[in-house]
Amino acid sequence: MEIQAVKKLLHQVTAINRTQEKLNLLGGAEFNVFKILGLHTNEVRTHSAFIGELLNPRGCHGLKSRFLYLFLETLKIEDFDTEHAAVKIEKYAGPIDEHYLEGGRIDIHLKGRAGQFIFIENKIHAGDQRNQLARYHNYEPRAKLIYLTLDGTAPSDWSAGELAPEQYTVCSYRVEISQWLDKCYKEAAAYPTVRETIGQYLNLISSLVGNVPDNFMKEEVKRLLLHDRANIESAAYLAEMLQEVKAETVTLLNSELHERWGKVFKGDLCPLDNYSITFWKHSSYYGFTASKGDTTEVCRDKALAPFVALVKEVHPKFKSNGWWLGWKNFIKSPAFEALPLETLFIMANSDEERARLIEEIIDEAKPAYTAFKKLVSAYKRAKLS
Repeated sequence: MEIQAVKKLLHQVTAINRTQEKLNLLGGAEFNVFKILGLHTNEVRTHSAFIGELLNPRGCHGLKSRFLYLFLETLKIEDFDTEHAAVKIEKYAGPIDEHYLEGGRIDIHLKGRAGQFIFIENKIHAGDQRNQLARYHNYEPRAKLIYLTLDGTAPSDWSAGELAPEQYTVCSYRVEISQWLDKCYKEAAAYPTVRETIGQYLNLISSLVGNVPDNFMKEEVKRLLLHDRANIESAAYLAEMLQEVKAETVTLLNSELHERWGKVFKGDLCPLDNYSITFWKHSSYYGFTASKGDTTEVCRDKALAPFVALVKEVHPKFKSNGWWLGWKNFIKSPAFEALPLETLFIMANSDEERARLIEEIIDEAKPAYTAFKKLVSAYKRAKLS
């Protein structure tokens, strides 16, 4: 592969990108009222409020139940009463109880005829709350639950509780909401103010999910690739290198997390002879694992039953099996390969950003580790007294 050909292609694409940026400025694509007012990531005041207003048959848009019908069509929800539907934002479901199984607020609450409910949990950048989806279900078991995020990320166990995946629907701003808003934009053709406001909101969503309109750039880059065989080869080489850079960055993050984890969560936590308990992580979850000499999968041994109980005392969401006294999913998953490319490249070039991300993961796990150590110390004192 000729390095000069690769450099030439990069130079040409950069030039096209600069032209696209100028076109965006000339066309006013950067002028967005939601961004100007600093509301672009506000879940309640912007996203839940705007989506809820469109879904409301008595909303000020004047199109009655048409937007709600298009929403249900997009998400393939059938037999919901659109004509008499009522929509509430931040619906109060009562005080949160001590076990986090009841209460809280429902982001978007839709009620049709008797027994028909749709509850939407709306996530932009906020993390999951404890048993949040489970509390929605406990408030109204008949409700259809929708977990909405920018990219369609599934809820963590921390939010879903004991709910099975088939008890809720995961959807995204990138796909389902964008598709729905496109339909709404076309439907509002005779309502120019409504149409253009939806257009502004679509533009905001596109920027949040990294799909900023760039028709000129797409067409020019395609023309550039088709014009010269060397450009096709260079693009293929760049795509290959892109994956290598991504893999190297993920490896670097995993290595640094492994090193940091070993320094913070070190030592054997088990007071019993012959057994060892360590605090460890695996992929997207962490917890307490045990071994006996060279033997693993001993966590169901009767001698370790008191420590399984201690792990449950730390947090009832810890699950046990032969390998783990207790494990649970991270809220902020260390599955670094799932990070957006832009984030990975920031991590590749910034020691500070990598350290910050790793420290967030460590801080999430640290309370469980500290609590278990205290419980084990109390257990040892009780045995000695």
